[in-house]
Order: sequence, then structure tokens, then C-alpha cells
Amino acid sequence: MGLQSSSFCEGALIDMYSKCNLVTDARRVFDGSMALDTVSWTSMIAGYVQVGLPEEALKVFESIQKVFPVTDQVAVITIINAFVSLGRLDDACALFSQMPYPNVVAWNVLISGHAKRGYEAEAIEIFQNMRASGVKSTRSTLGSVLSAIASLAALRFGLLVHAEAIKQGLNSNVYVGSSLISMYAKCEKVDAAKKVFDELDEKNVVLWNAMLGGYAQNGYDVLPDQATFVSVLRACAILSSLPEGKQIHTLIYHTGYGLDELTTGALVDMYAKCGEVKCSAQVFVEMKSKNDVFGWNSMIVAFAKNGYAEDALRIFVEMQQKRVMPDDVTFLGVLTACSHAGKVSEGRQIFDMMVNYGIEPRVDHCACIVDLLGRCGFLKEAEDFIDSLKFEPDARIWAALLGACRIHGDEIMGRRVAEKLIELEPQNSSSYVLLANIYAASGNWDEANALRKAMRENGVQKFPGCSWIVVGQKTNLFVAGDKSHPKADEIEVILKDLVALMREDGYAPEVNSVLDEEE
Repeated sequence: MGLQSSSFCEGALIDMYSKCNLVTDARRVFDGSMALDTVSWTSMIAGYVQVGLPEEALKVFESIQKVFPVTDQVAVITIINAFVSLGRLDDACALFSQMPYPNVVAWNVLISGHAKRGYEAEAIEIFQNMRASGVKSTRSTLGSVLSAIASLAALRFGLLVHAEAIKQGLNSNVYVGSSLISMYAKCEKVDAAKKVFDELDEKNVVLWNAMLGGYAQNGYDVLPDQATFVSVLRACAILSSLPEGKQIHTLIYHTGYGLDELTTGALVDMYAKCGEVKCSAQVFVEMKSKNDVFGWNSMIVAFAKNGYAEDALRIFVEMQQKRVMPDDVTFLGVLTACSHAGKVSEGRQIFDMMVNYGIEPRVDHCACIVDLLGRCGFLKEAEDFIDSLKFEPDARIWAALLGACRIHGDEIMGRRVAEKLIELEPQNSSSYVLLANIYAASGNWDEANALRKAMRENGVQKFPGCSWIVVGQKTNLFVAGDKSHPKADEIEVILKDLVALMREDGYAPEVNSVLDEEE
């Protein structure tokens, strides 16, 4: 069709290959092009910088200069970044000085480059020049210049940057906040660091490490207390930061907080949310005191959410035998376990028990019952349960019933429930997807295609699934339908082998889902 002879198409191909880290393919298109435009040059340069080959990026840049002067700001910033990566800061500054109106990204590259290479005073001077030029700071700007200020313990400049952060509304940002804490700590102003820490709403592992490190740097013999440990472990659990969680566990052991119920309960929760259920169980077994409901809840939920329903129910029975009063979280965990294991009779009994304890069922408790009944095929009973509720059921409850209709292929009820869901959440794609797959499973392709059309007309988008795993120090991100991972071919081969083994074990993949790969 002659598409490759088009400059536009060639530029798009180079850009696509570069963003997928396929620089060899990008270079093949680049070298074969008869009419390279700015997009092509910039994409090729950016591709080399992205994969850690700044020398190759500079070779491309030198080739451009022989043809025409580079004026595109994105291309210039990319080259400045390449110079910085190679430690050629003078060349980076020289090219920067040729930019008539450098944007904040260009300033950030220059500030960060000097700060990381040990030229802290120069980084601060560049920041001052940026302010004088009227360009507003970003969190990256402030983080980089604060790092330089901390290295020099230049408190006067630190106070100016803190004021700048407040003026720009960036003082509540976690990245800027941790940089401010480190700066004040290096300047021996621990009280100021603590004030910044206290004013931040969300405290993650980075912030706690910065604050505790600040105390240690200044010779404070301060040990974390119960509240500190529980907060840090909660942050580790949310982020699935297992290495940091294990470090905190070691510190808990050495400081004697392994005897504290709330702290050990938080440990149980952290290990469970990081997928280490055996470690959770070990911590729970070794707990000296189990009088607080928090520890029991952590263990029940850990087992329930990781597929160990029998163990969750066993812990619940033990809890009753120890005369520890269950709360709403306890019952939610046990109901979740019953739902995942299809224990309808036990689930009904536990729901009734919760009511007898005087605990008002919340939406999530009711959604669990609907899910339990629906999974086991009691669709009519699940719908009757919803109709009997004293409050207006929300999307979570209807979604549980629609999921059950999908499992059991109930097209009539599925349509009715999906209409309620779409009414509640018109821009949520899940109801469309589930109903379309119900139609597909029954061979009703006209209705399935009509739903796809309705999604497009209503502007409803189905976002692809995303997951990640940390191997060593690198986080590997996977998105449904995306094969840009550098080891995608190897992963696909292993997956095919695993699927073959699963088939031998009786696994049959679903083939009737029509919207799982929605664009």
C-alpha cells in the first residue's frame, strides 16, 4: 500500500518501537527512511535514552545537526538528558542556554543532573535562575533542589524552598514532604522535620524512614512506639512492601514490641497482604496475648482473602472459645471465607449470629451474602435477600448478583440486574462486560454486539487489567494485551507450558467472553 514511504507513518513506527524499547527495530525504520521529520529524530533519540544508550542518542543528534539545526524543545530536552546521563554537564548547560524559553522539564533535568553529580551549589543556582525567569516549580524541581540543599546543610536556602513549596501548594506532596524532612534533619533542625512530618496526611514507608533516619542522624536515642510500628506496617501492607515489612519485623523483635497485641496484629495483616500467609500464621501462633479483637481479625481476614476458608472458620471458633467479642470486621472476614468456599449453610448461620450480636449489617456484609448465595446457584434467594434489605442496595450488591448470573448463565435476571447497575453507574464498564458475556455464553451474539455498540455510543471505556511483580529491585508491570515487556516472548512460552499442565489437570479455559479484550 506504500505506507512505509510516508514520512508520517515512518515517524509513527519509530515512535512506537522506541516507546516499546525495541530500538533495533526503530533504528531499522529510521535508517531506511528517505524523509525524516522532527518526530522521527526525536523518537529515535528518546528511544536510545530510555534504554540507557545515551552515547547512541548523541550520535543521532550529531547527525541531525549536519542536516538542520534542532529547535524542537522535546528533542533538545532529550539531548540535554543524554548529556547529563554521561556526566557532560558543560555540554548540557551549553545546549540549555540555546533554548529561548526553556520549560520546567528542561530546568528540572539540569537541576537534577547537577544535584546527583555532586554539584549541589550549581543546582541551587540553577533553581534560583529558574525562579527569576518566572517558571513555576514542580514536585520534581523541589525534590531535586532540596536534595542539593540537604547535602550542603544550607538551611537559609532550605527555608526559601519550603516557602516556595507552600506557595505552590506542593508541601502536602509525599515526595516533597520526605525531601523537606531530610533537608531539615541534615540541617540539625529535627523539630522542624517533625513538624513537616506531622502535617502530612498520608504517611507511607518513605516518610517514616526519612523521619526515623533524621532522628538517628542527630543522635536521638528515640525508639519507635506502638503507633509508629502499626502505621509503618499498615503502609507496607498497602504497598505490598515485603522487604521493608521484614525489616520492621526485625526491629519490632529487637525492641520488645513483639509482645504487643496491636503491633503483632499489624504484622499478621502486613504479611497476609504481601501474600505470605504462612508468616502471618506463624506470627499469630507466637502471639503471647490474644485478648484484643484486632489480632484475631487480622488472622481471619488473612486466611479468608487468600483462599483458606477452613482455617478462617477454625480461627473464628477459637476466638469464640477464648471469649473474645467479635465485631463487624470479624464477621465480614468469616462471611468472605464462606463465600469463597461456597459454605451456604455456615454463611447463613454466621449472618444471623452477627445480627444476634447486635451488629447492624453493612453494605459489604450484605454483598457477601448475595455473592455466597449467587455463587452456589441460589439466584432467586439472593434477589429476595436484596429486596428484603432495609436500605437501598448500592452497586456493590447488584454487581455481586450480576456476577452470579454470569456464572450460571441466567440471561433474564442478568439483563434486569445489569439495567439497575447501569442506572447506578452509567460509566462503569463492568455491568456491560458481564451482561455481554452472559449473552455470548448463550449464543445471543446480536445482544452482545448491541451492548458493545451501546458502550461506544455512551463513551464507556473498559480499561485493561494491570498487575505488577517486584523481582530483585525492579518492578515489572503487565497490562492486558500489551506485549512490550522485554522478556514477553520468554514469558509467553512459560505461560503456554503452564496452561498445558493446567489442561492435563482438568482446567478448561473460558472462550465465550467477548469484552475481555475490549479496546
